Amino acid sequence: MNKQQQYELIFKVSEEFWLPLYIDLCLKAGYEETNFLFLYKNPRLEVYLSQKDQQKPSLTGFNLYKNKKKTKELIEKGKKTSEKIDIFLKKNDPKKFNDVSNEEIEKIFKETCFHYTKLIEVYKYTESFYFKKINKFIENYIFDNIKNKKEAINAFSVMLNPSVENGIIKKREQILDSLNASEKIIILCESIRVIGKEKLFFRKTVNNLSEFFQLLMENIAERLDLSFKQIESCLYDEIISLFRGEKRKFIINQCNKRSELFAVKKERGKWVFITGLKAKKLISSVELKVTRNILEFKGVIASVGNAKGKVRIMPFGVGRENIMKLKKKISNFKKGDILVAKSAGPEMIIACRKAGAIVAEEGGISSHAAIISREFNIPCLVNTKIATDILKDGDLIEVEANNNGIVRIINKVNK
Repeated sequence: MNKQQQYELIFKVSEEFWLPLYIDLCLKAGYEETNFLFLYKNPRLEVYLSQKDQQKPSLTGFNLYKNKKKTKELIEKGKKTSEKIDIFLKKNDPKKFNDVSNEEIEKIFKETCFHYTKLIEVYKYTESFYFKKINKFIENYIFDNIKNKKEAINAFSVMLNPSVENGIIKKREQILDSLNASEKIIILCESIRVIGKEKLFFRKTVNNLSEFFQLLMENIAERLDLSFKQIESCLYDEIISLFRGEKRKFIINQCNKRSELFAVKKERGKWVFITGLKAKKLISSVELKVTRNILEFKGVIASVGNAKGKVRIMPFGVGRENIMKLKKKISNFKKGDILVAKSAGPEMIIACRKAGAIVAEEGGISSHAAIISREFNIPCLVNTKIATDILKDGDLIEVEANNNGIVRIINKVNK
């Protein structure tokens, strides 16, 4: 088995997003058990996990969400963390950054990083790789009891639908009764519905803190006489050293290397940032190779249905420039358009309400796209991996989310 077959693409980011610092903070926030492989080739970051390394977080997620008490404790922890972040953001106005000393800005930087790691400590448990065992467990239970594939997929979607509408609740209860569902199945489905709703709330906090963080990093870059590209390529300890006037030449050299190309992996129990030829070879051996002239591709059905419509690619909704791009895209979004994105967060809700279907590259049963589409009762495919690589704005496509989970290109625009 070659390296590309060993690793699965979990998510990717093509927009500017202080990447090395973000990775550094995520690793500090306890992503130890995940054994990620991060690959960055300007301007795109791809994050991979091997099938073997997905087993541990998958089991952790199963044991967490089958326990109602632990799930409740996680949600409460997330809410308290979000409340503390809200207080912190209200206390620190970015418009006043220029009025404070370097010492005070360094303090704000440390506090921001602290809050970010605390938020990620909760948010990480909502990621798709923590739900793989749960997904398989529920799926097997349904398909063992409902032999008709279309009916089974529809039941799966309804059981995980977080809507509080009486019609959905009644239908959900009927399905659970007809399946004679075990207590474990009932609890797991309930946990997914509850954590799904809370994930949207947590994502808003992530977005708010990220927007604040970007403004702070711009101010720090100016103070330290660095470009924004250089400052976003720094690690946490390097930024602290730069504030103190230490190792400047060495750190800037490392940042310049990372700004174009790097990989992050665990070697002998420690996370290592790799640059240069070694990183280039690793990226080449692992990165997902995309055939761009294909006319159809598959995804995982998150919400059932069929739809045809024109593609609208939605940008990642974090960071000031991306938010401006997203607002423009949302204002031009027409009813029946197919929303295509790497992931569909709460910042896209207005467009989601108009969408004929949602197609997302990332995610699983607990993803934003899955949660939103079930509640709005629109077809949705997640985990397509390549949707934004293959599709362009204006392409006419069909989303088949009843049986096989396929996106078919009917007519491709010339761009």
